Amino acid sequence: MASEGDRFVGKRYDELPGYVGPNSDEGRFDVVRQELSVARKWPLYNSAHEGYAVILEELDELWDHVKTNQKVRDLSAMRREAAQIAACAIRFMEMIDNERGRK
Repeated sequence: MASEGDRFVGKRYDELPGYVGPNSDEGRFDVVRQELSVARKWPLYNSAHEGYAVILEELDELWDHVKTNQKVRDLSAMRREAAQIAACAIRFMEMIDNERGRK
C-alpha cells in the first residue's frame, strides 16, 4: 500500500514543495527519507517497550559519536544518527496512532 510520503522517494530535498534553503529543510527531508526506508523494511513496533528500546539504541549510537574527540568526530555519521532517532520517533507515533502503544 502506497503511503503519503511515497511521492518524496527518490527526490532531493530541494525538489520538495516549500523548500526555502539548504539548511532549513534538508534535515527534515532526511528524516522523512529515513522513515520511509525503515517503514519498507520493518513493521511498526509491537509495543511501547519495543519502540522505546529502538529509540534508546539509536540515541546510544549518537552518544558514542558525541563522546568522540571534537576534532575527529564524524559529523555526517552524527547527522545520520540524529535522523534515525527522529525517524524512530515518527514510527513510535505511528504505533500509537494504530493503538499498538497499549501493549
